[in-house]
Amino acid sequence: MADLQPVRRVMTGHDRDGRAVLRSDDRFGTRLIPGGDAAFDLLWTTETVPAGNNDETDGSLRDAELTLDR
Repeated sequence: MADLQPVRRVMTGHDRDGRAVLRSDDRFGTRLIPGGDAAFDLLWTTETVPAGNNDETDGSLRDAELTLDR
């Protein structure tokens, strides 16, 4: 899995006048799960369901954990 390319995440938003703006253009490195038989990228999380998309919080910065069920 060493040949996996980084994932590109482009995040848009709106300025105070309601015009679309670029918020970020990032690349995330893929991480292997324990055992090395799969990989993942955490690009976004939400605090609620349904998601509230009206704040400027970068969803990738929230604490999140990976749960493995076998």
